[in-house]
Amino acid sequence: MQRQLEQIIVAATLAFLLGCHAGLSKLLPLIPALILAALFLLLLAWCCRQKAGVKLLAAAGIGLCFCCGAASGSGAMRQPQLPLQTFTGQEVRIFGRVEAGSVKVTPQGTSLVLACQAVQTNSAELGSSLPDTAIAVSGKVRVFVQGQDLSEKITGGVIVQGTLKPMTDFANPGGWDSGLWNELQDLQGRMSIKGSELYLSGDGQSIRQYIGGLAAGLRSNLQHTVPGQAGAVLAGMTLGGYDGISAQTREDFAAVGLAHLLAVSGTHIAVVTGFLLVLLRRRNHCTMALLAGILFFYAALCGFKPPVLRALLMSLALFGAGVSGRLPQRSNIFCAVVILLLCYEPRWLWDAGFQLSFTTTAGLLYFYPVLSGLCTRYLPVGIAEILAVSLTAQLAALPFLIHYFHQLSLSGLAANLLLVPLLELALLLTLAGYALLPVFGLGKLLFLLAGLLLHPLAEYHSLAGIRRLGNCHCWQLASFYAALSIIYCCCCFSAAATGMISLLAKDGC
Repeated sequence: MQRQLEQIIVAATLAFLLGCHAGLSKLLPLIPALILAALFLLLLAWCCRQKAGVKLLAAAGIGLCFCCGAASGSGAMRQPQLPLQTFTGQEVRIFGRVEAGSVKVTPQGTSLVLACQAVQTNSAELGSSLPDTAIAVSGKVRVFVQGQDLSEKITGGVIVQGTLKPMTDFANPGGWDSGLWNELQDLQGRMSIKGSELYLSGDGQSIRQYIGGLAAGLRSNLQHTVPGQAGAVLAGMTLGGYDGISAQTREDFAAVGLAHLLAVSGTHIAVVTGFLLVLLRRRNHCTMALLAGILFFYAALCGFKPPVLRALLMSLALFGAGVSGRLPQRSNIFCAVVILLLCYEPRWLWDAGFQLSFTTTAGLLYFYPVLSGLCTRYLPVGIAEILAVSLTAQLAALPFLIHYFHQLSLSGLAANLLLVPLLELALLLTLAGYALLPVFGLGKLLFLLAGLLLHPLAEYHSLAGIRRLGNCHCWQLASFYAALSIIYCCCCFSAAATGMISLLAKDGC
């Protein structure tokens, strides 16, 4: 019964994802979705009252999840307030707050992302509070302040004045789709202004901005101790972002199949979680609370960006499931996290980061035990587990990697086996260095050791090979995951049959 319930929950989650896609694509508008959801809810209540069969209950529940997903996706496409892009091309005054971690200083000036609260189109006298003539808006604007370093001055609310310009979008085949990225980040315009056209509104510094300043200080200390690309890579691995990482470095990581390690993801938080569990040893409620607090603070240092938030919740879900020790509970927790994330922001369904995180985590949950069992038959346990994790992660995300990046690393598996342990050790040394910075230079020593561990990558990437591939179509995605599902079911059936035969043999004896 428990196994059957797990299968129903997985099917309901997939139905929610499909419904969310239908809502985002405007195939099923909000009102019809809500009406269908009410009908399925009535059907589900009637089935419960009549004590209907499991199949009818499951069908009603799955249909309800599909309609709820469609309603969530359709609702995300509706703007409760006037969108900022309505004022494109006009001279405006924008009131808002700076996004934590978005302030970047370059030789040409300072760039930042402003979460907009209101817009004023007239030339009334500027004050520290919102004027009555201001219009409430939704959206974000990317602001560039020419020729000034404002990283130390921007601590609270900000007012900018200038001409609102449209975002510059490009989407070359096989390249980055900046239009979709801007839509997912809710970026609706850009401004280039002088320092005299930016004003501090007088609002106090928020806790989130204080933590953002702390993260900027840690990043600065690291890059001062480990200059060049090594420091930029370590900062990106531990705090997120691509500041200072050159295009050549990104290509080198892509060539060996390790591009996912350049940004904070589930891999990084899982490594931190495992290391903390080794230190804390006892796994009780106090340990879980302490671990959750540390991971939450680490996510705050990274700016609570969507990839970080996804990785945090999914890692906490896997950790809670590891304490429970049963696959059905792990599966149920994972499904709940996915639905919760998409209820919070349905547009993440179209985000490449969410898709890669979702497929990789699902692969580790469902397919890793199968591959691990096969590998341990022929290899030592330690090597077999590392190999199984690498194979599972690559197989689960393979179609999406091909679809978005149009390339396949021919040395990715070897790189994961040889280089990932070194990079994970560098990650832990860097994080320990952050914690020990005040201790007589010990933190800087750990930074230097972490930087030394990056040198093998420079030697390895020259031996790597990349296979350029075309688009991966929907039917190919479906066929690939259908084949994986069939293999998974066959392996599960084989394991169950083997266990039954062994049990019968014991009874016969």
